Amino acid sequence: MSGHTDRALAANRRAYDALVGVAEERLAAGDAEGVLHVATTAAHLAWMMPVGRLADPRLEGLVARAVRGDAPAPEVGGERGTGRVLHVLTEAYHLGGHSRLAWRWIERDGRPADVAITAPLRAELPPALPAAVAASGGTVHVVARPGDTLLDRARALAGLMARADTVVLHTHPYDVVALAAAQLGPVRPPIVTQNHVDHAYWLGLSVSDVVVNHRATGARLCVESRGVPQDRLRLLPLPVEPPAGPNDRGPVRTAMRLGPDTPVAVCVGTTAKLSPMFGVSFAEVLDKVLAAVPELVVLVVGPGDAEPWPALAARYPGRLVPLGRVDELGRLFAAADVYLDSYPVSGGTAVLEAAASGLPVLCLQETARYSEVWASQSPGLEDPAHRVPDVAALVEELRSMVHRPKERRRRGIRTRNAVLRAHRGDGWLAALGEVYEAARSVAPASVDELGETLLDPAYVAELLEFTQGAVAEPPLSRALVAPHGVMAPPELQAAVLRAWLVAVAPDEAVRLRLRAHPEWAEDREWTRRMVELTAASSAVGLSLTVRPEDAEDALAVLLACMAEVGVGPETCGHVSLDSVDDPVGPRELVLHPDGWTVDLATAFAQLAGDPVRPLAEV
Repeated sequence: MSGHTDRALAANRRAYDALVGVAEERLAAGDAEGVLHVATTAAHLAWMMPVGRLADPRLEGLVARAVRGDAPAPEVGGERGTGRVLHVLTEAYHLGGHSRLAWRWIERDGRPADVAITAPLRAELPPALPAAVAASGGTVHVVARPGDTLLDRARALAGLMARADTVVLHTHPYDVVALAAAQLGPVRPPIVTQNHVDHAYWLGLSVSDVVVNHRATGARLCVESRGVPQDRLRLLPLPVEPPAGPNDRGPVRTAMRLGPDTPVAVCVGTTAKLSPMFGVSFAEVLDKVLAAVPELVVLVVGPGDAEPWPALAARYPGRLVPLGRVDELGRLFAAADVYLDSYPVSGGTAVLEAAASGLPVLCLQETARYSEVWASQSPGLEDPAHRVPDVAALVEELRSMVHRPKERRRRGIRTRNAVLRAHRGDGWLAALGEVYEAARSVAPASVDELGETLLDPAYVAELLEFTQGAVAEPPLSRALVAPHGVMAPPELQAAVLRAWLVAVAPDEAVRLRLRAHPEWAEDREWTRRMVELTAASSAVGLSLTVRPEDAEDALAVLLACMAEVGVGPETCGHVSLDSVDDPVGPRELVLHPDGWTVDLATAFAQLAGDPVRPLAEV
């Protein structure tokens, strides 16, 4: 690893270890709820900011002891006779592969299925999920009721688990509620974990009797980097269906102003998957492709109007079309001739749906530059013809497809048949049956069987590149703003922030800058409180962002607020007026006058024993 990578990993690991230390303190104090809060934050950090491991028996053990107390671990009852399957999700999305997997699993299974949602609903559930559950004879339960603690949620989920034959976890990597629920009660059902985040850290390994992977790489990482015994692993192809689309592609092409014989390639990928995290972006690849294959038109679904896409579209007018979000992919697949997998990170579900629609697939997989973890390896796409090792080979394959339409169509049919054989029908149902049988027959998972498993340094470097390119928010905000929708008490927030900031900035006087949105000037009471906080704590800085045209008025508001709380430029602490366009720093916490993070900032003012007068939560 490079020096920069070594330093980044070391800082992440110090911060993570410090948070685990806070969880140990909460356990010693008998604060089970505090352990759950801190474990969530630590796991969220490790998922978003690699710490050199993909699982942590130590942290999972703390959760188990916090919720069980002196009670023994639950026994696992493999023959309950209810026939019901409980699918557990943290959240469910209209877009996103793991949500689609859950409802398609339920649709195909034939067993009665219930669903539990562990986080507060932020939007309506995708209609396909409750429809699939109702058709199976089940019910959707949201266990995160207003006012509930994390422990309340875990107890409610444990009650639902007690009525199921098998539990399937589709949860987020930091979902401590599901982990805690599995530790409650004298008996629990077998638990199957869908490994939809196979490349990164996640909680729950200690209760995963069976881990379901969707590709060979996921299984390999489970063995090598999570220490999962081979007999706990099963392969279940993603339950893919071709997106609905028209049989006649003529009207679609006419609507998109595409000629009937124009060769068209389509790609679906998030901005993160197309970014240059390993040195080269998908836009750079397409620049070379479009220059070398002048007949080709490329439609890119996902990225919007942010650069480099407008510049690339202007360079190739009518030939490079960034489409932003598209809900009806079937129409695009019907209009296209070739599917280009996203690069450098494979599209996962999207590439399978394109193949299932009959498109030949091309995947640029430069595994000499980075590991196969980021490549498409799903069942049905094992044929080497789908993969090219570099951009030159990609150009040659596309030239061949452009000039040989009959062979292109034959390849599409072969790919479609291979993918559908693996991802639907009797083959898929047989694989699902093996998953359930394994859940009933393997020995129960236990935190005691897990050992310390560290990652290969080269893979750690890739994870760091991936996460730094994939997430736009600053590290402090994305790691420490609690993702579970429950407000921790201020003293716990202070302990978490203290552990984090002392770990990552041990020698700096100002360990945290509070960065306020320009709206601060419109709320003088809020501004007075923030100035008061900064003046009271030397470890806190305050960045008040302004637009250039508002700078003079903003300065007047700031000086007036300072006068009202009895401080001046020499006694206000670390306060600055900054441009709203300045990049957010790694130890800046973005605040808004309506945001709950004011309470977090108030708690932090206790860092290093700085005296602070309690401030009311805004």
